[in-house]
Amino acid sequence: MLNRVINMMSFILIFLVFISCGDSTNEPENVTDNNNILRRDRLPTIDVYGIVYKDSHPEKDVIVKLYKGENFLDQTTTDNIGYYLINICGLRQGSGTYTVKTTKYYKGEEWCDSESFYWNEPEDEDPFEIDLYLEYCEQK
Repeated sequence: MLNRVINMMSFILIFLVFISCGDSTNEPENVTDNNNILRRDRLPTIDVYGIVYKDSHPEKDVIVKLYKGENFLDQTTTDNIGYYLINICGLRQGSGTYTVKTTKYYKGEEWCDSESFYWNEPEDEDPFEIDLYLEYCEQK
């Protein structure tokens, strides 16, 4: 019996972790016709997104990494039009300075860019749009 209770509590905690930031939406929530109450309450998602360019052209298959301070948090790869998106809220890191970094190798040469931004968790509800521009990185 105790094991069942523990398993159920674990399931509930995991479920709450996955839904806490909610789904990203730009549309207002639907309301019921009878009483104008929101169907479900969702917390906003906070994303960092943008396009990675090289020589003014969007670059596909570029790895974009997200850091908070020196700590690696997440990464993604740009799509066919150079677009990337990383959800910040789901990483549960809170307010602070974040950095997006990108690196790609062309014929053995490293090209990179990075940009930092500050997220103030309770106040900042808008996503961060950060375009990155690959430049030749000198080998260290």
